[in-house]
Amino acid sequence: MLTGFAIAYVFGVMMLKYKERTKSRKMTICMIIILVINFLTEVTHFYEAKYIAVIFYGFFAKNEWTKKGIPEHEL
Repeated sequence: MLTGFAIAYVFGVMMLKYKERTKSRKMTICMIIILVINFLTEVTHFYEAKYIAVIFYGFFAKNEWTKKGIPEHEL
């Protein structure tokens, strides 16, 4: 569980630099990162970590994008 949480935190905080990108660019980046998370968990044999990592990745990415008070509907 902690492995999935750590992976999600690292990738979620990295999304801060993509704050000003368009919606389609953010979606593409998110899909790539989710595929990378799945690949990393399969290679390291932490199969349960992928579910936790993907859920918390979305949570951390949303928090990074809305830190400056940007409304959620503008993500």
